[in-house]
Amino acid sequence: MVSLSAKAVCIIDCHNKLVYMNDFYQNLFNEEKIGYKTKLGDAVINEINKVSYHTIQKTDFKVIKEDFIINDQASYIYTLERVNINSVSPVLESALYDELVEINLTRDTYNILFYRKDKYIIPALSGSFSKRIREIAQKIIHPHDQNDFLQLFNKMKNNHGDFKPVMGRFRRLLNNGEYSWINGILIAISKGQFSDTVYMCLFQDGGLTPINVESTNYKEYDQTTGLLNEHSFLKAARFLLEEGGNDNYCLIAIDIEHFKLFNDWYGRQMGNKILGQIGLELQKIQNEFKTVAGYFGGDDFVVIMPNERPLIDKLLTDLIAHIKVVTVNPGFFPKFGIYIVIDGEYVAAMYDRALIALSSIKENYTKQIAYYDSNIRQDFEYSQSILMDTQQALYNHEFMVYFQPKCNMLNGKIVGVEALVRWNHPTKGIISPGDFVFILEKNGFIVNLDLFVWQETCRLLSNWLDQGNQGVPVSVNVSRTDIYAIDVVKTFKELVAEYKLPVNLIEIEITESSYASDYEIISKVVDDFRLAGFTVLMDDFGSGYSSLNMLKDVNVDILKIDMKFLELREDSIGRGIGILEAIVKMAKLMGLRVIAEGVETKQQIDLLNELGCIYGQGYYFYPPLSVQEFEAIISNSDLVDYRGIMLKQVDQVRLQDIFINDISSEAMLNNILGGIAFYQVSEDKISIIKVNDIFYHITKINPADFENIRDRIIEFVHPDDQNEFISLFDQAYQNPISGSEATIRYYSLKGKVSWISLRVFFLRKQDKSLIFYGAMNDVTKNNLQEQELKASKQTINQLLGFPEDTAVEDYLNYQDSQTAVSMFSKVVPAGILGCYRTKELPIYFINREMLSLLNLTTMEEFNLFCKGQIINIIHPEDHQTVYAAIGLEEDEGFEYTVRYRIMKKDQTWLWVQEKGRIVKAKDGLLAYICAIVDINETMSSKIELEKINQQLIKQKQQLSFLNECTLGGYFHCKNNSQLEFDYLSESFLNIVGFSQVEIITSYNNQLVQLIHPDDRHKITDKLTGKSTSINLMYRINSSTGYMWVTNQLELVAHQGNLIWRGIVINITERVELKNHLEAVVNNSPGDIFMMTPNHIEFFSSNLSTSLGYCKEEYCQLTKRSYDLIDKRDIDYVNEAFEAAYREKRPLDVIYRVQHKNGSIAYIQMIASYYEDKAGRPYFYGDFINITEVVNARKNNQLVIDNTMTVVFLIRLRDAPPNFENPEINMISIGILEKYGYTKQSCIEAMKKGGNCGLINKNDYAAIKDDYIKAVDNKEDYNAIYRFELEQTTLWMDSKTKYLNTENGYRTYLCVLNDVTSMKQKEEEIWLSSQILDRVIKMANLNIWQYDYQTKQLILMNLERDSFIYQILDFPRNEDIIIDNYLNKINNIEVMNEQTKEKIREQLIAQTVQNKFSYELPLTLNSKIIWIKVVGETIYDYGDRPLKLVGYFKDVTLEKSSFQKYLENAKTLEALQEKSFYELSINLSQNRIINTNIQEDDLSFINSSYSSYINSITEKIIQKEYQDKVKEVLGLEAILTRYQQGTTTNSVVYKRYVDGEYYWMEATYHILDLQENKDIFCYLYVIDIDKQKRQELALKNKAEHDGLTGLYNRSKAINEINQILLSNEMTYGALLMLDMNDFKEINDNYGHAIGDKIITKTAKRLKEMFRNDDILCRLGGDEFMILCRNIDEISIRMKLEDVTRQMKIPYLIEEYQIMAPLSIGFVMIPLYGTTFNNLYKKADIALYKAKQDGLASYRMYHDDMNKKAL
Repeated sequence: MVSLSAKAVCIIDCHNKLVYMNDFYQNLFNEEKIGYKTKLGDAVINEINKVSYHTIQKTDFKVIKEDFIINDQASYIYTLERVNINSVSPVLESALYDELVEINLTRDTYNILFYRKDKYIIPALSGSFSKRIREIAQKIIHPHDQNDFLQLFNKMKNNHGDFKPVMGRFRRLLNNGEYSWINGILIAISKGQFSDTVYMCLFQDGGLTPINVESTNYKEYDQTTGLLNEHSFLKAARFLLEEGGNDNYCLIAIDIEHFKLFNDWYGRQMGNKILGQIGLELQKIQNEFKTVAGYFGGDDFVVIMPNERPLIDKLLTDLIAHIKVVTVNPGFFPKFGIYIVIDGEYVAAMYDRALIALSSIKENYTKQIAYYDSNIRQDFEYSQSILMDTQQALYNHEFMVYFQPKCNMLNGKIVGVEALVRWNHPTKGIISPGDFVFILEKNGFIVNLDLFVWQETCRLLSNWLDQGNQGVPVSVNVSRTDIYAIDVVKTFKELVAEYKLPVNLIEIEITESSYASDYEIISKVVDDFRLAGFTVLMDDFGSGYSSLNMLKDVNVDILKIDMKFLELREDSIGRGIGILEAIVKMAKLMGLRVIAEGVETKQQIDLLNELGCIYGQGYYFYPPLSVQEFEAIISNSDLVDYRGIMLKQVDQVRLQDIFINDISSEAMLNNILGGIAFYQVSEDKISIIKVNDIFYHITKINPADFENIRDRIIEFVHPDDQNEFISLFDQAYQNPISGSEATIRYYSLKGKVSWISLRVFFLRKQDKSLIFYGAMNDVTKNNLQEQELKASKQTINQLLGFPEDTAVEDYLNYQDSQTAVSMFSKVVPAGILGCYRTKELPIYFINREMLSLLNLTTMEEFNLFCKGQIINIIHPEDHQTVYAAIGLEEDEGFEYTVRYRIMKKDQTWLWVQEKGRIVKAKDGLLAYICAIVDINETMSSKIELEKINQQLIKQKQQLSFLNECTLGGYFHCKNNSQLEFDYLSESFLNIVGFSQVEIITSYNNQLVQLIHPDDRHKITDKLTGKSTSINLMYRINSSTGYMWVTNQLELVAHQGNLIWRGIVINITERVELKNHLEAVVNNSPGDIFMMTPNHIEFFSSNLSTSLGYCKEEYCQLTKRSYDLIDKRDIDYVNEAFEAAYREKRPLDVIYRVQHKNGSIAYIQMIASYYEDKAGRPYFYGDFINITEVVNARKNNQLVIDNTMTVVFLIRLRDAPPNFENPEINMISIGILEKYGYTKQSCIEAMKKGGNCGLINKNDYAAIKDDYIKAVDNKEDYNAIYRFELEQTTLWMDSKTKYLNTENGYRTYLCVLNDVTSMKQKEEEIWLSSQILDRVIKMANLNIWQYDYQTKQLILMNLERDSFIYQILDFPRNEDIIIDNYLNKINNIEVMNEQTKEKIREQLIAQTVQNKFSYELPLTLNSKIIWIKVVGETIYDYGDRPLKLVGYFKDVTLEKSSFQKYLENAKTLEALQEKSFYELSINLSQNRIINTNIQEDDLSFINSSYSSYINSITEKIIQKEYQDKVKEVLGLEAILTRYQQGTTTNSVVYKRYVDGEYYWMEATYHILDLQENKDIFCYLYVIDIDKQKRQELALKNKAEHDGLTGLYNRSKAINEINQILLSNEMTYGALLMLDMNDFKEINDNYGHAIGDKIITKTAKRLKEMFRNDDILCRLGGDEFMILCRNIDEISIRMKLEDVTRQMKIPYLIEEYQIMAPLSIGFVMIPLYGTTFNNLYKKADIALYKAKQDGLASYRMYHDDMNKKAL
């Protein structure tokens, strides 16, 4: 029969079939007599099927269900446990198992029964346990944890005789390549003589809370918050995501900023209340949505909820609202770190990433929410890289100490210095402390850096003093992390002792935030520092938590003010000054020295001096200095005040020193003074007449309720304290100077009791009452701590096992009893004893647990056992270890930890760990108090592990010897067909580049599988024979591909078996070199040969193909050396060979050979000279066919000979150059050949006159000096001059380049190009400009020119009496600045405003059109004159405008004569306007006279104008303009208007040009010539496309919203009014739309993102509405839409879709922002037909929709109007 204390385990598959049961489970089924069969049959299965991840209670059993995978199908494991049986099994109710393995030790097998293939790397599902366990460990377990993993199973093997579970913890490989912690639990399923020994191994995600084997009573919910604890949340979250999918979920990590500080300020009870309220808010969300929330302790919450930003924002707002009930300080508001859920992620990993996002906004009061993204990950990774680099940096001495002096600001003298740190990174350069200090603080590594800075500072200071110099105080920074991590006071004591430094030269700077975060610990450290003689500074005062109220309790010496007080807006700078003044005065009042840091300007210095602060530190005086720079400055004693920062004599205190009239910060004053109340006391009552904000905080009274209770304040005092409260005022009246003080209990409105310290002062009499001033502080926390201390003393009695009527004080003094309470509360219940500090360790006291540990029962038995001395039961071998640890010579307070063996009652030895401290007992003697813990199992395992390690080390040394002493890679393998490896050396693994695991998994641990498939036969063939030694070369696989190796194998006997052992050597390079050489020989274009005087041997015959021979023919011919050589070159080749043999030099000769087709080929033979060992000479080289190269050279010379460029070389005798008789080598005569020159005649002509024979004499004289100078200096020279030839003169562009100097001659290359045509064009241009200049003068044109770059207007060719001077009063012949010109135009009285504007727009604007012409009427001397202005823009090659040019002309006379006007108009329009085309028409004869149209077919000239205009209109004019053109330009239309007195008209239309339409303007003028009775018409067309498009663009801009492109308000209203007045629409709807909470979007994300939301909303609306609907943006976040011809049902369906689509969040940058719309609409014509009426009603409907909530719509009806009214 099996004990029912064990657990029964079974597995049910997806078909509800029992597929596995352990012995316990089977026995339960077979035990019919207890009645379990019926209960555990179908009933159990049915019950089990109802259970889903929960534990249920039945009468006899509880059933625990977990899911897992069998053959990729869902199955379940059930654990049945008898209720109320104290099982020792660690299979916990709420455990989540990822893998279940059955291990049969008897059969040496394992089977993986279920697993999570989506999570872990899974090994083989079954196999030999002993053979595969190490392989499995190497494959799936982190290298550092593999020993722990194997040790777990070693324990299993050694765990004989009992069912005690075995546990381990290690990191396991995930599918994504990362490692995750897992818990492994081994449970003995069966052990006995008649059955196999079977263990079940369960692996659990180690991200959960570690399993406690001793307890199965897990609590799922936290009592304070009502939320799931961490363990339960992770399970529930996984199930939520698996059941509901991961779509649109996010995980939010919630943290309350500075919650510990919150508890300190407002009490832990208030903190717990806030935690409970947050828990309730998260429970609300769970009730409303499909979410799960949890509480992880401290102030850490987590929730998985829908990823909807409005929902997230509402949750944040609700949580902040609870905080605001207590305080509005944003430093205590909650923050959210959000991770968007991705399918397949683990919940623990999601939470880690949410925490990373959360950490990115810590201490940032402007952001409450952060989403995890790649940037945050990069910042996190950067932090990690900095952290890793820091550790190496300390080792590499990359950190340097810098010093920044502190100065007396009155005289500039140095009074001290602060030690700072700089990091000189080898690749990143200088890294600012701001980039790494906060990272190191966050990770705790700041301690290492600070220790370095402290020690380096002390070392440098010591060296300075040793050199005979006087020292100044040096302050070092101590962080909060330092204080928590090490004993900083002890550290500094040791440093000053080591370096023999005076204590007063080392000052300690601790930041203000450290005090606020952990006041008690920091203040205790400060007191210890000051007690040791160190000066302490409060650093960064004012940076975040400043309250002078704290200064009365923290005994610092110097206050270091942060100048950030002055970093305020301009309108609030006075507030910062007021705060500074208050701080300085209060600090002096309290005897504190003050220094300001961050001083950078003279203004700051003056201000600080006025406020009474005379010491400062900052860049105004000195930046941080290197050691060398600082020592150079401080060596000048005149620059130093060695007294340091002095405390100025405090003046007599006046009230105005505290209550500053113009103080800016009321909040700061409140913090300085604490709670304040002014009391009015009369005979019958005590009333409060005034209070400050802190009073409300202390008394927990809401200001709104205060008016109702101010006259009955006595009712809120505890009844037992009311008399004492009343007597306070009597005592204060009797003692007006010192006042009175008491601590009383006070009730809040909710009945909560607080302890308040109240001090009262009498102020004055007022009528029949007395006025008192009261100052109060909340001391509830101190009172509670005293109560807790009393309770802790009772607890220590129980902990120490003393009798109930015995107090700790009976054994220890008061201080040491407190130490005992502190120390023993930190360790698990264990043996505790005390003994006196002598070598024999006499017994002092012992508790019951210690007696039990030694198997003793009474104190008397213990005394007899140890003979009254502890040393007698300590193992003799451990005596010295104990003595060394406990410090027999140490004094009170010394702490120690030691491990040793102690004797038990049965004379066996027990390993224990002792943690103790030296204290002073009641009798005054020193004694040890220590806690003793059983570590026997741990030490036994450690000893066994050391033995195993020694064996492994010995084996490793043997293998290392083989590796180091053997050439190549050593291995040995089994004597089988596949040569399975038994051992692989490190050198073998290094050669192939694989790990042993990779060879096992990828190549089945077999040598044959590693060998290339084509080479395997080489070794397998040998194995079939009887060879005992094999030497082969083959290819083997490696991490970089196949490599060639040579392998020597030998069959030897080893441990009774035959094995193959061998060595492989990598010969890949040699094989590749051989292959390369063969490839070179085989692919060489020529023939490689070796030749002696009597013989030639060819190694290749590749030349044969190029000479037309087959290889056989070629080889036959080359046997005789000269058969192929052209007869003309045989002697030449012979001579070359003989000379090379004779001179023993290389051979390089080119000769001709006969091609098979009879042509000539050119061969180059290149060979090196060698001699063999006997001194016989030979050549080694190759033959190369260079026929193509030779031909190419000939062709190049042909090209040179045929070019028009003259090319020649000149050689001049050097030093100095001789120009008289130069050597000229003519390469190409180029253009000169055209004029009858040959190379020789050209050289002769050039030599005349010393290389200047052809150059024009005047040109040569002009260039001679520069030419000679350039030649003399060996410089290049360029020039242009004329060549005087017999037939003509040529302009030549000459470029002379120096080449070299050899054998006393300089060589120059000369290249001459003919530029005659270019020079002729230049002359033509010059002549044209001269002609144009004269024509302008003769035509009397007043020319103007405007330069776009210089903005200058230049007037040219103006007569003295020009109308321009008369009008504008310009200076003569001067450049006119355009701005001045504008002013001139504004002041001209002769022009009307229209004329002036026209000049501005068209004459001088930089956006002027390409060309223009207009006429201006001016009044001059009471006469009207007409001025014509013509202009055109000149562009550069990049189409950028350069200049605007044109002319003025007085056309008054032309105006008076219509005939002249016609002529001038036609001329100017044709020449200046460059009209698109023009026509001259005889209207009387309906005939076209002339045109400037450039077309092949001009047959329409002299043809009918009316036919032409009709044809051309239909052909090229856009259809919608055709009628208009005919109406204006038709023959009958023109004549009709002429008869009515109209002589000119124009029409604008679109013309089709080159496949596109352009805007054109056609204008005609009718000319009635007096000498001819016919009517003539001049018609011209100009291109106005650019101007017209600009007009339309401006119109479009005026009518559309610039941000969205929708109609703006005015345009939309105009369009809607026109539609309503017309008959276009019979019915429809007018919609008003408004975005919800758009202001919050702008506030939270900024206006730039707000604008993007508006734009995207407009885009969505355009996509969802029809093209003929009118959409507009009214402004802000409001839109209006007119939907034409739509009924109510259709519009409602449309709006359902709109509201649904608008709930989809926008993804902008890293944010997901939802911007839903509220919509109100009114139906047309049901509720009106005028815009104003409809607009008002739609707006009312919109108001109702917004009341309904997010993303809703409402239709207007008359009841709304009534409600609105």
